[in-house]
Amino acid sequence: MKIKVKQKHIDSAILYRSKTEVNPKECCPIALAVWDHFQWKNVSVGWCDDPDEYKMFHELFYISVQDPDNDYKELVDQDSINDIEQCSKFAEKFDEGEEVKPFEFEIKKS
Repeated sequence: MKIKVKQKHIDSAILYRSKTEVNPKECCPIALAVWDHFQWKNVSVGWCDDPDEYKMFHELFYISVQDPDNDYKELVDQDSINDIEQCSKFAEKFDEGEEVKPFEFEIKKS
């Protein structure tokens, strides 16, 4: 499935972060775009807490979609996300307050 991170997701994330005390992992344009496809699921994006010095930064970036109605089963296999590096770079720029532009990536069905 193609995930399109649109300008509306970018604008909404900026607004949510400025107006409320939200969890940044749940209020990223990528998370908002993924939530459009997995409504009423727990969506979170970010970086793992325990980096391995031999891995590149983008390899630690994750997109998590859990089903609260099914014991929080993980619905997205990390290996099924193409171009995780692009997602990581986008999120890093967004978190640093740099200008970001809409883009798309794909989650392959497992």
